[in-house]
Amino acid sequence: MEEIEKQEAAETVLEEETSVQPVQAEAEETASIDVVEEDLPSEEEAGQEIILQKLNLEKARKELSERKKLLTVAVLTGILMIFAVIFMLYMFSPVSNVKNIRVVGNYYLSDQYILEQCGLSTDSKYVLLFAPFKEGDAEKSPLINKVHISRDKNMTVVVTVEENRLMGYRYDKKMELILADGSFIPFDGTYLKNLSLLPMYISMKEEKIRQVVEQLVKLDDDIVSRISEVKDFALSYDNNMVKFTMDDNYKVICSLNAIPLMKDYMQIVINTTSKMGCIYFDAASSTAVVRDCKELEKMQEDYLNPFKDDEMEENPDESEVKKNEE
Repeated sequence: MEEIEKQEAAETVLEEETSVQPVQAEAEETASIDVVEEDLPSEEEAGQEIILQKLNLEKARKELSERKKLLTVAVLTGILMIFAVIFMLYMFSPVSNVKNIRVVGNYYLSDQYILEQCGLSTDSKYVLLFAPFKEGDAEKSPLINKVHISRDKNMTVVVTVEENRLMGYRYDKKMELILADGSFIPFDGTYLKNLSLLPMYISMKEEKIRQVVEQLVKLDDDIVSRISEVKDFALSYDNNMVKFTMDDNYKVICSLNAIPLMKDYMQIVINTTSKMGCIYFDAASSTAVVRDCKELEKMQEDYLNPFKDDEMEENPDESEVKKNEE
């Protein structure tokens, strides 16, 4: 009996051990699987992680690039601002002003007038001349044909001028300058260096002035500037002549088409020993003759007043009175 109970107890223990072993094995297998799942993620998860890492890296690179750009812009802006401040300080200081202005090529026009037309002075900024604009402004003047403005060393500006040639002036209610094209413009004292360089036309009509100017432009300025006065002159064979009074008190009498012969005036004056004072230029023979001024003036008077002698004979008392007055 006792042996039977011992045998049944041993079988019970054996069954319990057998049932426990599969459970433990299953638990161990489950634990092993769990560990493997934690250490080795799936391919999809791994791919997503790699893509995420690449995106983060690209984003970091872009942020770094943007920071570099911003830094570069900030540095350049700072440098430009420094240069701008230095430039402004320089421009507002007298150091940047033009030191000297030299005007060349002007024979009649004053330096002051030319600089006014150009808008130039020693207050102008040397680096901001804008020469083409100033040249254009000056060339609007009827007295100026062309202007060229250039920079020279030592903060000097050179203004080269080509004048519209002046041929004289006249008084007709107001003073007017006469240009080479025969036009007239109002006179201003600031225009000229010296008014004595120009001849004055006295009691001469505009059309006659234009005819004279048309011939005078064929002469050099050196000859024209020697003329003090221009007047009408008439003789029986040419009633449209001209009398020029020169600055050395000689007088030149000639027809309009003989005016270009005055190019030899200085040579004639130097070589003549005559004191008669009048030089007559003949266009037909292209010659010059020194004559007595009184003789030529008497010829003109006889032509203009052909009946003067008859009037004097009819009124001898009046002629005697005039002689006594003289």
